[in-house]
Amino acid sequence: MAPKKSRQEREKNWEAVQIKAFTAWVNSYLDRKGRGITDLTTDLCDGVRINEFLEMLTSRTLKYEKEPSLKVQKIENLAQALNFITKDLGVRLIGIGAEDLIDGNLKLILGLLWSLFRKVRISAMGGGEAEKGGEESGVLKWVREMTEGYPNVHIHTFKDSFNDGMALAALIHRFNSDYVDFYSMDPKEKEANVIKAMEIAEEKLGIPKLLDVNEVVEGSVDERSYTLYLSLLNHAFETQADKMKMENEKRSVTDQLKQLKDELDEEHRAKLELERLSDELEAKLAEKTDEAAKLREELDDLKHKYSDLNDEKNRLADELADLRQTTSAEIERLTRHRDKLSTELEELHRKVAEERERLGGEKGTLLNDLDELKKTLSDEREKNSENTAFLEEKVNVLSQLIEEHEEEKLEATEEANRLKEQLERERREKKQLKEKAEKAAKESQDIASKLEDAEQRRTRMTKEVDQLKKKVAKEMERRKAKSKAMLDLQKEVQGLRKKAIVDGKARNGLDVLKMNLQEHLEDLYHWRDLHEMDLEEDNKLPFDLNAVVKELSTKRFEEQLEFLGTRLKEENTNLERILKLSDSQYEMKQTVDKEGWLHMKANKKVKDWKKQWFVLRGSNLLYYKDPKDEKVQGQLSLMDCQMIALKAEKNEDEKSPIKKFFIVKIGQGDKSIYLGFTSLKEKASWMLPLRSKNAHFAYLAAAEAAKNRPDTRILSTLQCKELKTVHLEGLILPAEAVDALVAVIPLHETLETISLADSNLGELVKPLLEAVSKTKLRAINLAKNQISSENAAALVKALATNEGLQEIHLENNNLDKEVIQTLIEEIPKLEKLRVLDLSDNKLGDSGSSKLVDGLQSATLGLAALQLGGNGIGDAGAASIANFISKNKTVSKIVLRDNKISDEGAIALASALKENDLIDELDLANNRIGNKGAIAIKKALKSHKSMLSVNLSGNKLAGGSELNEFFVEGYSFPELSLQRI
Repeated sequence: MAPKKSRQEREKNWEAVQIKAFTAWVNSYLDRKGRGITDLTTDLCDGVRINEFLEMLTSRTLKYEKEPSLKVQKIENLAQALNFITKDLGVRLIGIGAEDLIDGNLKLILGLLWSLFRKVRISAMGGGEAEKGGEESGVLKWVREMTEGYPNVHIHTFKDSFNDGMALAALIHRFNSDYVDFYSMDPKEKEANVIKAMEIAEEKLGIPKLLDVNEVVEGSVDERSYTLYLSLLNHAFETQADKMKMENEKRSVTDQLKQLKDELDEEHRAKLELERLSDELEAKLAEKTDEAAKLREELDDLKHKYSDLNDEKNRLADELADLRQTTSAEIERLTRHRDKLSTELEELHRKVAEERERLGGEKGTLLNDLDELKKTLSDEREKNSENTAFLEEKVNVLSQLIEEHEEEKLEATEEANRLKEQLERERREKKQLKEKAEKAAKESQDIASKLEDAEQRRTRMTKEVDQLKKKVAKEMERRKAKSKAMLDLQKEVQGLRKKAIVDGKARNGLDVLKMNLQEHLEDLYHWRDLHEMDLEEDNKLPFDLNAVVKELSTKRFEEQLEFLGTRLKEENTNLERILKLSDSQYEMKQTVDKEGWLHMKANKKVKDWKKQWFVLRGSNLLYYKDPKDEKVQGQLSLMDCQMIALKAEKNEDEKSPIKKFFIVKIGQGDKSIYLGFTSLKEKASWMLPLRSKNAHFAYLAAAEAAKNRPDTRILSTLQCKELKTVHLEGLILPAEAVDALVAVIPLHETLETISLADSNLGELVKPLLEAVSKTKLRAINLAKNQISSENAAALVKALATNEGLQEIHLENNNLDKEVIQTLIEEIPKLEKLRVLDLSDNKLGDSGSSKLVDGLQSATLGLAALQLGGNGIGDAGAASIANFISKNKTVSKIVLRDNKISDEGAIALASALKENDLIDELDLANNRIGNKGAIAIKKALKSHKSMLSVNLSGNKLAGGSELNEFFVEGYSFPELSLQRI
C-alpha cells in the first residue's frame, strides 16, 4: 500500500490533474479550428483564444480584437471574456482580473476554468451549487444511470465505486461496445482493469490519464479529480451524441441531396424529352403549315379553274341554247323539206314505177328497135344521123331523168342522216358538258371540304401545339422554380424577406406619395381660392381623392406610381403658375407692405446720408424725395438682390441727434444702395418684410431650377408677419427650403418653437446653426434627421447661447459618445432646460454614464431624461441610478429598448427608494427578469409619487415569486402572457 500523500502533494497532484483536464477540455473545442493550446499560462494571455473558446462553447458571437499587439488590447480582450463569463453565463468569479490572466497566474487561471467548468459541465449533469455536495452527487447520479444493468458495477461513492475499473469500463462500453469487451473483464484484476479503461479513454475519447492508477485502486483519489475526469467522460458522451446527430443529419442531408439529384436528373430527362417533343411538334407544325399552304395554293388554282369552267359552262349553255333554237328551226325546216321530198319521192317512185311499167314493155321493143336502129344507123349512119341524134338525146334525157331522181333521193336521205348525227352529237356534247360541270362542281365542293378540314386540322393542331408549348414552358418553369427552391431555399427565404421589406417600403412610399399628392392638391386649391386665381374652368374642379383612389385600384403598382407621379408633376406646374399669377396679381394691386423715412447713400465712401421716403410695394423697393412726390428717385427689385448686414457706422454729422447707423447693403448686379437704420428696432421692422420677400422669390427660383415642387407650408412660413412656431415635421427639406428658412428665422423675435423632425436634414443642419443662435427658442425638435455627432455638437454650442431654451429633442439620429463632451460643457448654460431627449442613438454604456455624470454636476431644472434605444446595459443603468438617487428635479426617466438586465434594474430600484420625485419610469423591452421586476416592485411599495412603470417586453417568467408583484393601488393597462 502506497504511503498517504501530504496535503501539499495532493494539491500539487490536483493542480496537475486540472492542467491536463482543462487543456483537453479547451482543446476539444479549439482543435476544430486548428487553434489548440499547450500552455494555459501563455496561450490564453492575449484573450483571443479564450474568447474563441467561449464563442464555440456558447454558440454566441463576442466582440474582441482578433490580432492584439498592445497590452491594453489584450487586457480589453480578457476583460470582455471575464465580463461575458460573469454577466452572461452567471459564473461567480472572486479576485480574478484581466491582469491576472495576462500575467499567467496559473492558480487563478485554473480557478477560472474550474468555475466555468462547474457551471457549464457539472451543473448540466444534474449537480447544483446551492446544495452542499450537489456537484458530486450529480456526477454519481449520471454514472449510476449510464451503468445501470451492468454486472459487478455498483455506484455509491467515489471511494469504493471505481477502484476495480469496472465502472469506468462500463461507461466506455456504454459509449461504444466495440471499444472494450466488458463482459470478459474480471473484477478481481483491479489494476489491469483501471489501466485498460483509462488507456482506452485516452486513445479513443481523447481524455488524458488524470488519475493515478494506484490511488484509484486504493480508493484514495481526490473527489474533485473524479468529478473532473467523469465530467470529461460526460463531455465526450455529449460530443459523441452531437457528432452522431450531425452525422445522421449529414446522412439525411446527403440522402436528400441524392434524392434531389435524382429528381433533378429525372426532371432534366423530362425536360429533354419535352424539348424533343416540342421540336417534333414544331417540325410537324411546320410540315403541316407547308401542306396547308400548298393546299391553299391548289385551292386557289381550283377556284380559278372552277371560275373558268363556270364561265365556259355559261358560254356553252348560251351556245347550246342558241344551237337548240337554231337546230329546232332547222329540224322543223328539214322535217318539212323531208316530208315534201318524201311526197315527191313517193310521187317520183310512182311515176318511175309507172314509167318502168310503161317502159318495161317498150324496153324489149326499144332494145330490139335500138339494135335494129343501131344496125340501121350503122348502115345508114350518114343517112339517118338526125334520127340517131334524136334517139341518143332521148335516151340521154331518160337516163338523166332517172339519175336526177335517184340523186335527189340519195341527197335527202344523206341530209336526214347528217342532221340526225349532228343532233345526236350535240346531245352527247351537251351531256358531256353537263357531266363535266357536275364533276367540276363536285370536285370544287370536295376540294373546299378538304381545304376546310385541313384548315380546321391546322387550327386545332396550332391550338394543341400552343397549349402544349404553354404546358411545356409552365412545367419547365415549375421544375426550374422547384429546383431553385430546393437547392437554395435559405437564399430564397432571405430574398422573400428582403422583397417583403422592399414591397413594404414601396407601399409606404406609395402611401406617402398619395398623401403628398392629396396634401399638395388641397394646398393648391386652397392657395388658388385664397388668392382668387382666375384660371380656366377646367382647372377649377376640386380635388376628389376618392376618384383618384378608385382609378388607382384598377392599376398595377408600377402604373400607380407612374400615375401619381404624373399627377404630381401636373399639379406642380399648376402650383407654379398659381404662385406666379399670385405674385403678378399682387404686383398689379400695388399693395404697399411698408413705407417710411430711411437714410441712404449710393456709395459707402460718401460721408453724408440722404433721407428718402421708402416704399415697399410688391417685389420692389422704391424711394422718393418725400411722401407726396410721385416721381420715383430709384428702385431695386427684391427678386434677385443680395442683402448684407455691415458693421454699424458712427454718424460724422455732429449736429445730428443720430449717433450711429446700422447699415445694410442691398445690391442688384452692379447697382447697390446702403440703408442706414437709426436703431436696431427700426432695422428689424424693415428687414423682416425685406428678407421675407427676398427669400420668397429666391426659394421659388431655386425650386424651379432644381425642378422641385414649391411647398406652400414653406411659402406660408416666409409670408408670416409674426411667427411663433415652425412645424414642418415629415416634410423633406431641400437645400433651397433650408436657405429660405435660415433667412427669416432670426428676424422673428416672437419665435418659440422649431420642429423639423423627420426632414432628412443631414448636413443641411449646418446652415441652421447660426440662425437658431440668434433666436429666443423655448423648444427645438430635430429628431430623425441623420444628424452626426459632429453637427450635433455644433448645434448644441449654438443653442447654448439661448438661455430660455426648455426642450431639446435629438432622438433617432446618429449620435454616439463623441457628442457627450460638448453636451456636458454646454448644457449647464441652459439653466431652464426641462426636457433632453436623446433616444434611439448610439450612446452606449460609456456615453450615457459620462452624460449623467456631467449632468449631475450641473445646476439644471431638468425634468425629463429620455435615453431609450441607446444600447445601454447594466453599467450605464448603474450610472443613471446614481444620477437618480442624487438628482432632485427629474421626474421622468425613459430607458426603453436597451440592454438592462436584473442587475441594472436592481440598481435603479435602489435609486428609486432614495428619490421620491420620479413619477414615470419606462423600462420596456430590456432584459429584466423576475429578480429585477421584484426589486422594482419593492421600490414601488415605499415610493409615494410613482404613477407608472413600464416593464413590457422583458423576460419575466411565471412563478410563485411574482405573486407579490401585483401591488395594491396599481392598475395594469397592458398585460401580455407568453408560454415558455
